[in-house]
Amino acid sequence: MPYQRLARRLADDPAPAVTTLPDGSIDRYCRLSTGALDPVNRRTTFAREAGADGRKGFDLEPRFVEPGGQAVNAAQQAHALGARAACYGHLDDPEPGRDVFADLPFETVSMGRAAKVNVLDFVDSDLLLVEASPDLTGWSLADLREAAPLSTVFGVDAVVCANWVSTPGMAEAFHELGAAALGRVPFVFDPGDVLGATSTTTRNSGRPSARWATAWTPCSRSTQPNSARSRRRCRPRPPRRSTTRTASSPSARRSTPRRS
Repeated sequence: MPYQRLARRLADDPAPAVTTLPDGSIDRYCRLSTGALDPVNRRTTFAREAGADGRKGFDLEPRFVEPGGQAVNAAQQAHALGARAACYGHLDDPEPGRDVFADLPFETVSMGRAAKVNVLDFVDSDLLLVEASPDLTGWSLADLREAAPLSTVFGVDAVVCANWVSTPGMAEAFHELGAAALGRVPFVFDPGDVLGATSTTTRNSGRPSARWATAWTPCSRSTQPNSARSRRRCRPRPPRRSTTRTASSPSARRSTPRRS
């Protein structure tokens, strides 16, 4: 689908419905320092100090916590642009008595525990220290089916599927979706940070998605969690090639309450 036709299609509905899935994280923004050294505010400084002889550790000072994850970020951006967003992610806060996702202004459905991310918000570039969610690494399409009918999840105007690198079951989920009786809608696939992935791995990741989707929608490849820098990078822009990927979906959609 040409990008211009996609823009016209979404413009026909002042509030298009958008589904995002399947990740989610608790993003803890931290300041880094060590000993008498001033706060470390650059990655280059951190790299230099980490390699210094005698340097044994750093002090980590938490500043604030925010909801994060690529699916959550995409839903926030869609909501800000006027879409009716629904995020099917891993949104269970592991901290007792706390729920950082509770105030999100759009529909959320949780499929398990969120990842925990320490964000070193350096001036030149963020650095993420991630504790993965075992629920996300073990995720399968069965978990999504348990959260909501596929006709609800994909019965929207567009679908965003993100963070393939953290979701080993996503490839098999695409195979299953390829055999499902679903229609087509614009589909955004963001694999996440593929730095270090082998060519075989990336080729294999494309095979199941190609069976379900037919063209790409352009998307940012940023893996920053929920910072102003990442939101700036994720603004939509026309692609170099006039094609889009589409995914499956029937036309009906109903509201699904968040599942704890």
